[in-house]
Amino acid sequence: MKVRRAPSLTRGLVRSAGLLALLAVLWMTIHAHRLELDPALVGLEGEARADHMLADLLAGAALAWVLVVAVAALLAVGLRKRLDLLRQGADRMADGELDLHLPLERLPLELALLGASLQRLARGLSHQARAEEGRRRELDALLAGLRDGVLALDRGGRVQACNPAARRLLDLPHHTQGARLADLGVPPLLLELLEDAWTEGEWELENPRGAARELRVHTLPLPASPGWTGERLLVVLSDVTSLNQVERLRREFVSNVSHELKTPVTAIRGYSELLREDTEMPAGSGRYLEVIDRQARRLDAIIDDLLDISRLERQRREDPPALEPVLLDELLRECADDQRIQAAQARVELVVERAPGTPAGALAHRPLLQRALANLVGNAIRYGGPDHVVRLGARRDRRLPDHVLLEVVDQGPGIPAEHLPRIFERFYVVDKARSRELGGTGLGLAIVKHAMAVMDGEAGVFSIEGEGSTFWLRLPAAE
Repeated sequence: MKVRRAPSLTRGLVRSAGLLALLAVLWMTIHAHRLELDPALVGLEGEARADHMLADLLAGAALAWVLVVAVAALLAVGLRKRLDLLRQGADRMADGELDLHLPLERLPLELALLGASLQRLARGLSHQARAEEGRRRELDALLAGLRDGVLALDRGGRVQACNPAARRLLDLPHHTQGARLADLGVPPLLLELLEDAWTEGEWELENPRGAARELRVHTLPLPASPGWTGERLLVVLSDVTSLNQVERLRREFVSNVSHELKTPVTAIRGYSELLREDTEMPAGSGRYLEVIDRQARRLDAIIDDLLDISRLERQRREDPPALEPVLLDELLRECADDQRIQAAQARVELVVERAPGTPAGALAHRPLLQRALANLVGNAIRYGGPDHVVRLGARRDRRLPDHVLLEVVDQGPGIPAEHLPRIFERFYVVDKARSRELGGTGLGLAIVKHAMAVMDGEAGVFSIEGEGSTFWLRLPAAE
């Protein structure tokens, strides 16, 4: 498309002045013509006087025209020089000289006011640029000081940002800006992960370059924003090698110690039974033997739970069980039948419910799911108190319609909000005295959490203090 250029100011002033002068000449010409027709100037002498007056008028008009054009040209040249000063200053400001001082004292009032406005605008931009530069340096310093690696990638897999920790963890060269991650020798496992990871998530993988290095990868998509073309993927890399080594040592220690404790505890319980049957024992010693036997049973239960957790952790890591459809009606009925005696002893009514529209089954490992439900129902009966109702039910998850929720609802004292985030931790109990009195080990909910993790499910709780609690298990539905 052709763009029409506006006429220059100098040319416009000269043309305007010329037009005014031309109008003056026309006016004088018309006036002279009227003089020729004036009866007072009829005759030879009158005609001579008219010719003379006409010549004077034309000469005056021509002189006026020349003077007007000359003055207009001089004014236009002067104005153009002053406008050039403003234009040159604006160009230098646009090139980055935001602190430039314009010679306002050499400009007319109107142009000086315009120049002052330009200077204020430039100073504001300069202040914003310095603030933005300060924030950028702070961000660079923060990223440089992080022990975790940070990468920003575009949709084409090109590096938009990379901190020193990321270069160290992935053995990248110093200059990575704009390079494709695939061309920098990044491990194939990480490349495959990032190609399909344009969603928020977290994964762990072993770096093939180092036999002992393990990385935790967290990804977060970032929407397009001013200054960036298209979406970006934020990648945070954490070296969890040491943490995983400590976790493996912990698991091995717990498993080994639990196995080692099993033999002496069994011996204590056995000899306690023998002593209770010995008729030659002093009178009153039976009470002490009961204490020994009760505490030995409690220690045996703790050891069994620790062994169960160790087995679940190893199973999840090394040999996940095959999942199959489990009929919910049958599962809930069997779980309720197993807990009827305990519920009757605690004077608790146990109710089984399945909401309309609930899928017929769930994709799970039946023994693990039975164990998790038994722990939840047992806790609800034990801690809820007598003369209340425990509801064991199933329904379709409203938030995830292709999943089912198994719920255990009690009318007990509820759980204070500050305890809810840690309720599934090992040995964490809300009321230690009451738990000790009721024989709790503090591992039942931890077993529930690990059992659900093995089945790729979730466990959670909703509770209101003084009104009761709802523990839930989420699993994929199996029609």
